[in-house]
Formats: sequence, structure tokens, C-alpha cells
Amino acid sequence: MNELYSILIFGVIISACTDDRDAIAQQIIASRIQERLQTYISIEVEKCWQEMHTEASLTADSLIRLDPILVKLDSLQRPPKPVKPNMPAFQRKKDSIEIAPLLIDPQEGSEEVERK
Repeated sequence: MNELYSILIFGVIISACTDDRDAIAQQIIASRIQERLQTYISIEVEKCWQEMHTEASLTADSLIRLDPILVKLDSLQRPPKPVKPNMPAFQRKKDSIEIAPLLIDPQEGSEEVERK
């Protein structure tokens, strides 16, 4: 019995003297891995948001540039110009009287006088 107690006490002492360093180290490693994983995920999410924001800004800018061309924003809202009516067909009467020039060219007039 005495040997049994001595073996039992020896086993208790050995189990009490063992370190939990491996378990503590594993916990620290697991917590650091979890921390780095969370940091990586947050960085990737931020990159994704930045990329999406840039793409959305470019799309919105291009729509803003195209919109006035398509919609023709006019703040006055003027009515459209009326359509011009067709020109009526006038029938001109032929004039039977010859029209004489009002002014006579002096050089032409001297020739006419000489001829007469």
C-alpha cells in the first residue's frame, strides 16, 4: 500500500509540474491568426468598397454628361417654333408697258444725241 501511495503521489507531482506552455502558446497563436484574419477581411472589404465607389462615380458622371444631351434641359420651357406656311402661288400678270430707264448714262446719252 505504501508503494501505491508513493506512486500516486509521484504521479500527482509530475502532473502538477507539467507546463501549460503549449496550450497557452496555441491559444496565443490562434488569437493572433484570428486577429490577422479579421484585419485581412476588413482591408479586402475596404478595397472592394473603394473599387465599387470609383466605378459608381464614373458611371454617374457619364450619365450626368449624357443626360443634358438626351433630355435637352431647358429652364424656360418655350413652345416649339411654328411651322412656316407654304408660299402661295401668285400669278403675275404680264406688263405690256416697256419700262424706260430713269437715269441715263452720260456717255450713252451723248451717243444717242449724235445718232439722232
